[in-house]
Amino acid sequence: MNGNPDPFDADTVFAPLRGIRVWNVLLPGFIDRDLPLPFFRPMPSAVYFALHTDRKGSAIGAWARDGFIRVAAADDEGVLTLSRVDEPVCPPELADLADEDEDEDDEFAVGGCGHDFLGTDIPLALTRVRYALDDGSDLVPGAFRCAEFTFGPARVFLDPMNFDGIRIQGAGAYEKCVADQRSRTTFGPVREHVWVP
Repeated sequence: MNGNPDPFDADTVFAPLRGIRVWNVLLPGFIDRDLPLPFFRPMPSAVYFALHTDRKGSAIGAWARDGFIRVAAADDEGVLTLSRVDEPVCPPELADLADEDEDEDDEFAVGGCGHDFLGTDIPLALTRVRYALDDGSDLVPGAFRCAEFTFGPARVFLDPMNFDGIRIQGAGAYEKCVADQRSRTTFGPVREHVWVP
């Protein structure tokens, strides 16, 4: 650690979340055409919260205009970073496959799972972020170990310490993850925080 117990500036890191309303949760991946039916295979090195603004004439389907909050796993560091982006991007691991011409028929796509976690198609305001820091998150500027995003009554938990990419779960997952991290000493003590917009 660098001597400062919490160098993390939540107001700066989470600033893109102020005033947002989310209507969907998207996972990047690809369409696998090697099966009898085309099949979506997620590659969740990032998770996208699809934003909805209250502009006149803005429809829920107008997601390309409203942008996204991208929560990404920092390269093999076991931490997450957050940014606002215009559109989802092809995961690097899929781009690497395309460069190697291994699966040239695999097409980049995003799959929506918002209804599973948000429980509605109505845009919900972000009301809180619970997040954890540890010695590993201190190594990457603006990074956090895991986070639970609360949208109205819904909670979406993101954890980068999963073999297949970011693990996404609902209510109760944050508590379980933090308890699990407290039982290990690999990344030092877990420090829990709450940020409210």
